[in-house]
Amino acid sequence: METWNEKEYEGRWLVVNEAESKPKGAGKGKGGPGEKPDGCLSVFVGSLSPNVEEDDLWEFFGEAGTVARVKVLTDRDTGAPRGIAFVDFEETESTDKAVALSGTALKGKDIFVKFNAPREEKGGKSKGKGKSGPGEKPDGCLSVFVGSLSPNVEEDDLWEFFGECGTLSSVKVLTDRETGAPRGIAFVDFEETGGTDKACALSGTNLKGKDVFVKYNAPREPKGDGKGKDGKGKGKGKGKGKGKAMSDAKAKSTGGLLEFKGAAKTFDEDSD
Repeated sequence: METWNEKEYEGRWLVVNEAESKPKGAGKGKGGPGEKPDGCLSVFVGSLSPNVEEDDLWEFFGEAGTVARVKVLTDRDTGAPRGIAFVDFEETESTDKAVALSGTALKGKDIFVKFNAPREEKGGKSKGKGKSGPGEKPDGCLSVFVGSLSPNVEEDDLWEFFGECGTLSSVKVLTDRETGAPRGIAFVDFEETGGTDKACALSGTNLKGKDVFVKYNAPREPKGDGKGKDGKGKGKGKGKGKGKAMSDAKAKSTGGLLEFKGAAKTFDEDSD
């Protein structure tokens, strides 16, 4: 290289400089998670299958820590998913666990996860994202998704909290498969679709020290894995004196027996 530096070649003087190598681990694209910004609370998720919905990401990244927000980006004209999303967490350590999941298959595709650098507020351009709204209500919606739950919240708390919205049919708090610890998310089903509207209006209300996030839950095709409406209403049946209406609703959703009231009738042994 020094041989050609500052030498004349075909009437031109050559200047040769050694190129600087890029630091490892700071690559772009799928080469790595990139450099983690100070206090990072968000990750970028790419290479998503078109079948992946926001609820899938709430569950998938729930293992990394307490998820605060999920946003799947869609095409403005067609509404089709663009295969990318943003996931925010309550603690910065959770983003480290989230990027470690890069390369894991989700609904048939290996996803790509990297740290997401925070951006300055642009004023009015974040409308409809994250916790700002319940999303579009599906036709005949009977279920809501609840996020940002305190680890102290139990199913009985949600029965009480959403009881004022209408008749509940089931409540399911999701927990970690290995540790059994709550993942900060839940599903609540109602008997009437109007109950979901009132439930979403409670988004931002404090429950056991944290403001909960509530949005409409789009119905899914049955997969035979017990995640449907019948699989969520396990109920605890602890009989804590929450009222007969709630107990009956729990029993109905779990297939429990209700008390029979009526006159007893006896038959003679000789009667035909």
